[in-house]
Amino acid sequence: MGPVVTVGLTPLPVPLRFEWQGAHRRSVSDTYTGAFHSLEQQWRICAVGRASSALSGTACAGAAWAAIVPSPYPFRNGDRGAKSAAGPVLALGPALRLGPLDAFADVSLMFPRPNYVFVYRDGQRQPRTLYEVDATVVTVAVGIRRTF
Repeated sequence: MGPVVTVGLTPLPVPLRFEWQGAHRRSVSDTYTGAFHSLEQQWRICAVGRASSALSGTACAGAAWAAIVPSPYPFRNGDRGAKSAAGPVLALGPALRLGPLDAFADVSLMFPRPNYVFVYRDGQRQPRTLYEVDATVVTVAVGIRRTF
């Protein structure tokens, strides 16, 4: 969960938009010992379709890169280093025209590689899984945008 900034450009007279997206996300559910954050960038090409003058939709494909950062406390005996992951991203979503603004929703799927597992050592010095990056990361965004 976190803020997202998107910058888009439609340089051609065809219904395509090129987007860059930057986000700071925090894990929704904390592990029993802390939280994880990510700094993410996406580069996408989106096909824009109009169902009516008020309703439109986008289908996007592109690439994403993320740095996954565990909060420094309380990972004293574990893997505290930031990890990076990159992979393809697909997104789909509707938009509703509200005067000069659009209300939109966006569901994206990122397929990060590699899939990291953060570990810690228990009292017997055995490695235990603390947090794992899934093979598919689902993101849901809801917001307002302005087109210039």
